[in-house]
Amino acid sequence: KSMLINALVGSELLKSSAVPTTSRITNIRFASEERVVVHRLDGRKYTLPVDKVDGVTVLDLDGNVVGDVAEVDVYCAHHSWAHPLVLTDTPGNNDHRDQTTQSLCAVSSADAVVWVLHANSVMKEGERLLAMQWLLDNPGAIIIPVLNFMNFISPNDHELVRERLTHQLQQTCGNRTQWLQRSRGKPFLEIDIQQLFDATVSGTGKTDSDCQALIRAIQRLLQQFDATLAPRIRAKRIRHQLDKAHASLLSLIHISEPTRLGMIS
Repeated sequence: KSMLINALVGSELLKSSAVPTTSRITNIRFASEERVVVHRLDGRKYTLPVDKVDGVTVLDLDGNVVGDVAEVDVYCAHHSWAHPLVLTDTPGNNDHRDQTTQSLCAVSSADAVVWVLHANSVMKEGERLLAMQWLLDNPGAIIIPVLNFMNFISPNDHELVRERLTHQLQQTCGNRTQWLQRSRGKPFLEIDIQQLFDATVSGTGKTDSDCQALIRAIQRLLQQFDATLAPRIRAKRIRHQLDKAHASLLSLIHISEPTRLGMIS
């Protein structure tokens, strides 16, 4: 997830690895003045230079969270992306319950979720249940499944992985990925995130069609939410939450928040 965000912004902004590294919810916001704003658990906050972000967002060598940080905002300049887009990097769905809870809380307010799936272990039962609940709780929000690490799989098994994932997504997401099925012929995007990162950082621009499809999807999302779609969708989601008696002040505040794109795996 972190490397995908790095690829989208064209720089190694966040520490990334094939093993989990992200410890906190990290929001990438776009502004002319680059900085990191750290929100502490006690409500206080402080500012750091961007090159110090790893010190407040990365797990220690034992895979544990360090410090009293609640959330981190990273402000960076970019030639293409700008306000109101917010890219939210999450610790993902993993064995640490508190990190999984952080991730689910973050994506509950997202206008779209990029669901990064590892080709070695796509769609475990726990992931399917969490995805189904998120889709139920967030009517109108967009989900973009992204299959990564196909280079870890034998070429002889590629089609089997694609067939299984297609079947599982159809069962889990219903018609929420039909827009991808219609445009791409499959309900997910298949992206080599390392390759995408190398291409964007080098400036070659040599990306495959699924990479380009992801960027176009984000651009369309921004165009839609810059107009009148966002308030209607968010109002629908809030009504749904009220019906379930789970509404909160935070949900209401998000009507006027920037467009959020959450990353989870």
